[in-house]
Amino acid sequence: MKSEILAQGHPTEYSSIGMDILFEQMKDIKTHPDGRTSLVDLYRRHYELETKYGFKKEVIYTIQIDARSKHIAVPVFCYISPHPEGTDSLTLMTGIHGEEPGPPNAVANQIDEIGRLGQKMTLTIMPLLNPAGYYRNWRFHDMPFSLKRRNVTDSRHLLPDSSDPSKSMLAYPQSKISDRFTRYFLDLNRRYPIRLFFDLHEDAKLIEGYLYSQGQLVEHDPVAIECAQILVDNGVKLKMDGETRFPGEVVRNGLVFDQNGGPVQDGSIDQLAAAHFVFKKGLLVPNHAAHTAIVPETPTIGGITFDERVRAHETIIKNLPHFWDLMGLN
Repeated sequence: MKSEILAQGHPTEYSSIGMDILFEQMKDIKTHPDGRTSLVDLYRRHYELETKYGFKKEVIYTIQIDARSKHIAVPVFCYISPHPEGTDSLTLMTGIHGEEPGPPNAVANQIDEIGRLGQKMTLTIMPLLNPAGYYRNWRFHDMPFSLKRRNVTDSRHLLPDSSDPSKSMLAYPQSKISDRFTRYFLDLNRRYPIRLFFDLHEDAKLIEGYLYSQGQLVEHDPVAIECAQILVDNGVKLKMDGETRFPGEVVRNGLVFDQNGGPVQDGSIDQLAAAHFVFKKGLLVPNHAAHTAIVPETPTIGGITFDERVRAHETIIKNLPHFWDLMGLN
């Protein structure tokens, strides 16, 4: 297991000199050789949001990565476009699972598109949330796989248990990182209220993908419906009916919801983004809820290539302004 190093407060900024030092250190990190962009090159591309487009960056957490007998403290950044606090935002995150390289590579390829969009509207971009998993092709930050959910974004300690809404799904945060991340996320949502939320994923167990629609309109959300069609138009096979491999999750027209027609209650970051109430010090308190929260899960097997997967997620990114307009929030 790699030791966790928690960032102290925010915003915690790396200066240009600090970033140069970080890049030099990260050259020693050997990235999994399957065609994905190296970890250091991803970070260089992300940094252009600040240097070319005026985004500010904040450290969510840092994690120690060991490379060639060196201990490298790698920060996980959130980039925020140059708009005042209090403005409604579009949030985009990728790279929660390290064996899903398509979305992080799509973000890196579309940095200029994101940067230009950030001049027009408030964006909060978390381009790679699990660098320790990404470079090793491990699902989680500290192990390749586990039957226990070890997501860096795990939110179960903040969300009501469906069987007993008076208590949270977990009594305590799943890890120090998930505690740090969710604290940061709730504060980010307070400062830049999230209206449209995208969390891009892949799934190595799927031949046919699907999308979770966790917002207020669930399967009737025009953003979810349009996003599903965009994936199909880009050659991504979607499951049109039936169930996912997770109990209680129904699929219709490529969209996933629970057996009652509502959002899936899985303790995920997308459920947290769309939650009207969260637990704080044992009490349920109001939370600003995103209008729309979309999680595309594209397949990685069944004949689709890595480049095709990346392009599909790039198309989603290119359509973010259109998705925003669909909500009628301009």
